[in-house]
This record gives sequence, structure tokens and C-alpha cells, in this order.
Amino acid sequence: MPETSLVKRLETLENAVNGPNGLTRQIAAVAGELKEFRGEFLHFRDWTRGEFSAVRQEMATGFAAVRQEMAAGLAAVRQEMAAEFAVVRQEMVTEFAAVRQEMATRSEMRMLHEEVIARLAVLQEGQVRRKQSPRSPKRR
Repeated sequence: MPETSLVKRLETLENAVNGPNGLTRQIAAVAGELKEFRGEFLHFRDWTRGEFSAVRQEMATGFAAVRQEMAAGLAAVRQEMAAEFAVVRQEMVTEFAAVRQEMATRSEMRMLHEEVIARLAVLQEGQVRRKQSPRSPKRR
């Protein structure tokens, strides 16, 4: 009996491998599906590559536009700063000239003050001498 069972088992195995839902057909079906999946994957890869390329191109265009805007903005800021610095320089020139004039006036006032002090000292010295010296009789 064991031989019959071995023959039966062998036939069952052959039917399982070659039968209508056999392993060979299943492998062939999986191979077909794998081929179809590979084609879809290659299509997806090409599509993804194209999309990434488009995104890179859009980003490059966008960054170029931002760079141009920044350059224009910086040029405007430089121009405005140059104009403002020119105004500040002019104000400083005017103010320094006024300070120089004021310093000259103060120097002149100081000299006049010292001159007045010196004259007062001379006058005071003369008054002190008159008080100290005896009066001489008047001559007629």
C-alpha cells in the first residue's frame, strides 16, 4: 500500500504543479504581472524625473526673479542712503562753519574782555597813586 500512496502523492503533486491552477501557471501569471509592474514603474520613474526637472526649473526661475528684486531693492537703498549722506554732509559743513564763526567771535570777545580788564587795571592803578601821593599845592 505504501507504493500506491506514493504514486497517488506524485500524481497529486504533478496536478498541483501543472493543473489548471498549478504552480507553473501561477508563476507565469506572476511573471506577467511583474512585467506589467516593471513597465508601470519605468513609466513612473520617467514621469517623476520630468516632474522634478520642472520643479527645479521653476525654482531656478523663481530664485532668479528674487535675486533681481533684491538687487533692485538694494540699488534703491544705496541711492537713498547716498542722497541722505549728501544732505548730512552739507548740514555738517554748514554747522561747522557756524561753529568756526562762533569760535572766532568768542575769541574776539575774549580779547576785548582782556583789553577792558587791562584798561580797568591801569585806571585803578592811577587812582591808587593819586590817593597815595600827597597833594601838591596848586600853582597859579
